[in-house]
Amino acid sequence: EVDGLKSEKQDLVLKLTEVQAAAAQIQIAEEMAAKMKVEMDKLTAEKQNLLEMQAQKDKAAEERIAEVQAAARKGQEVQESRAAKMKVEVDGLKSEKQDLVLKLTEVQAAAAQIQIAEEMAAKMKVEMDKLTAEKQNLLEMQAQKDKAAEERIAEVQAAARKGQEVQESRAAKMKVEVDGLKS
Repeated sequence: EVDGLKSEKQDLVLKLTEVQAAAAQIQIAEEMAAKMKVEMDKLTAEKQNLLEMQAQKDKAAEERIAEVQAAARKGQEVQESRAAKMKVEVDGLKSEKQDLVLKLTEVQAAAAQIQIAEEMAAKMKVEMDKLTAEKQNLLEMQAQKDKAAEERIAEVQAAARKGQEVQESRAAKMKVEVDGLKS
């Protein structure tokens, strides 16, 4: 009878050791799941920050494009205005031969200003094209970052689910063992 009790005691000690080991594994799984949730929250916050930064950059690029377009329109208006003025002056030269030299000088000055305005408009168009290309590059980069963040979040979620399954499996096993010990 004593030997039987000793054997049962050894069995109980062994079972208790197994239950304690299972409980330790469940604790580790819970800690891993908590860390994964923190990582997932961090990735979600980083994605939100990236989206906000991209929105700010897009807004700045659109404002810059609008400024360049407005400047180009202004240059076009100046060019048209000066061209109209030059035509009037040329017509005046035809009827006022005595002022030919003076009027011709003014026309040449107006032509130089038109050339400057045309060069400015060309530079502004180059700048506008460059800004448009930069915006497109930023959008593509953001799309790549979003995809990578979503893939990382999916990985973290899958790992969290796996940890939860391991935790539930071990908890069920421990319950069976504890119920066995009770009976």
